[in-house]
Amino acid sequence: MAVGAASFSNIGFGWLPDSSGLLLEVRLASQVALVVVERDFSIRTLPLRNVGAAFVHLSPDGTTFVTQVGNDIVTFGRDGRAPMSVATGQDVLAIGWDDAGQILMKDGASIRAIGATPYTIPFPADFVSDAKKLAVIGSSPDGTVQVLVAREDFARALFITGKQLHTTNT
Repeated sequence: MAVGAASFSNIGFGWLPDSSGLLLEVRLASQVALVVVERDFSIRTLPLRNVGAAFVHLSPDGTTFVTQVGNDIVTFGRDGRAPMSVATGQDVLAIGWDDAGQILMKDGASIRAIGATPYTIPFPADFVSDAKKLAVIGSSPDGTVQVLVAREDFARALFITGKQLHTTNT
């Protein structure tokens, strides 16, 4: 049995989806940084600042994160690779990854996948599509379903599975 300790004051944290480590928000001077505490207790500081752990999504293969910085959807490596913009726009929202390892984002009135086999799925006409009015709740443990909710009342949910959208009223 191994026991480790790290000396830092965390703000927020969450297990990585594959349970290979913890993603922590830590204070560095006047900024918030993200670090990964690996299973061997090594600590790797990630290259972005002032992005919360709840808004960062790890790829199915465990090597790349996607998040939103302003109007840009960016990726960066778990190994510390620098951020790279993959999309930009006024009405975008980073959602996470699909089950094929492609980036999922909300872009205007549609969900778009960025990767080897890109696709676009239009939002249902009766569902709010303004990025500021949506919240990404997360994904299923196996990564095959992503969930968005309408912030106005949290009574409507949008489930993204495969290349399909499903809505529900709570």
